[in-house]
Amino acid sequence: MVKVISEEERIRRLVEGSIDTFITKGKMSHNWVISEVRTSGIKKEALRKLFSESYARNPSNVQLRELEKECKQMGFL
Repeated sequence: MVKVISEEERIRRLVEGSIDTFITKGKMSHNWVISEVRTSGIKKEALRKLFSESYARNPSNVQLRELEKECKQMGFL
């Protein structure tokens, strides 16, 4: 049986994976994550929730704070 997910859930997972990879593995650049957020079309509320969840797992991550600040400046939040 194949589990079908909504388009919103697919987008949320894509952006969540991008953020997690950026802050935990450091393999992706800051600009790459911003590009993923921009092209994904994720809704502001969903992105806010992702940042909240990321802060719960990584409360003092400076890169995460900088990424959130840039998302706010670009109007994604």
